[in-house]
Amino acid sequence: MDLSKVKMVVTDMDGTLLNSDHQVSTKFFQLFQELKKRDIKFVAASGRQYNSIVDKLETIK
Repeated sequence: MDLSKVKMVVTDMDGTLLNSDHQVSTKFFQLFQELKKRDIKFVAASGRQYNSIVDKLETIK
């Protein structure tokens, strides 16, 4: 897949980014480093409260 034109990745939290235990997969954090390296923005979308999103993604802040 040619990612050269990708500028941003947007994902829902529940059922997409979060697993059945409501945790972010360790694989995501590896992929996030690749996004940063390629200067691709990451956006987590959710109907959740802001703080609950931040708590789940604190390590990439």
